Amino acid sequence: MANSKARVLIVGTGGVGTMAAYALEIGGKAHVTAVMRSNFDVVQRQGIRIDSIEHGKGINNWRPSESKQIFIVY
Repeated sequence: MANSKARVLIVGTGGVGTMAAYALEIGGKAHVTAVMRSNFDVVQRQGIRIDSIEHGKGINNWRPSESKQIFIVY
């Protein structure tokens, strides 16, 4: 079990959530499930485009290990 990855749930894939998920996944530290609201369909079709000073520019079509959609009813 020492070699297994942590399972991480990230709620929201704005700038901070996306970069946290990306860093955990690329670093091999975690299997990330991202909960999305408005951008779920676009991420499923096209992935996420990342331009980062720290992680690199032109990272296209990146997706977390799993994506789940949430619906908010007011």
